[in-house]
Amino acid sequence: MGRKPRSLRGNRAGLGEVSRIGEWLSRIFGTDDKVPRVVPFDGELPSDFHAKSRKARTETALVRLGVPINRHLPRIEDESEVQLRSPEEVFARFSALMTCALRADGLLCEPSPHAVDSKIRETIKLRQLASHFSPEETAYLAEFSPTQHQSVQFAWQYEAALPLAWALGRWDDELGLPDQIVDLPRLVELFNTASEWQNLDLRDVSEILDQADLIYRLHWACRNASQADEEAPVGLDYGVVMERHKALNWLVGYCELEWDDVTTDT
Repeated sequence: MGRKPRSLRGNRAGLGEVSRIGEWLSRIFGTDDKVPRVVPFDGELPSDFHAKSRKARTETALVRLGVPINRHLPRIEDESEVQLRSPEEVFARFSALMTCALRADGLLCEPSPHAVDSKIRETIKLRQLASHFSPEETAYLAEFSPTQHQSVQFAWQYEAALPLAWALGRWDDELGLPDQIVDLPRLVELFNTASEWQNLDLRDVSEILDQADLIYRLHWACRNASQADEEAPVGLDYGVVMERHKALNWLVGYCELEWDDVTTDT
């Protein structure tokens, strides 16, 4: 599923190739000490090399798309610094997000809250999900008659569930730009089969960090536009951006925060 994880120790420059280039330049320019030479690199790359390279790649791509960037935003963690959540944790969080979003969606659309909650309770029991909800989710599920605002907020969790399904390799498409809401029937159908998933695994850490870096910088662009009372650039959906950012920050263990406390700093 994409690139193999890159390690700092596995990315040294090709010493033989650099030496050959140096010999070629010496034949052209001679061996005068005043002539700059290519010196073989015999050390390790800087510890933040990959993170800075990722930042530069993301910024270049965004400029080409016409998305404003803030070059002062720092790099994010790299492969040697990050500790991803386990596949089991990601699966549990995906299931919790989908269950709460389905209840919220049902309460917003269905005339019979009792029927909605009966189905949700059945899902929780059959899939043994009771221990997977955050404190805020547990409180929402226990609320007999939540407000419309509460349900709208939890319905947005579909957008947070998507990058987790993608990280588990169950969403074959690329995530793409967060410029539209998720294909909801497809996501719900995926959740309906989730209890049959076996051999859980995550995508390569490099792929996940690429998405985490991208959403970090897209969120800054959206927030910057909002503060200027402007539309989000290139049709980005601010709500989708925020939910995706929270999910990816949780996935990479940002500040070691649990779900309810995860922030989306820019």
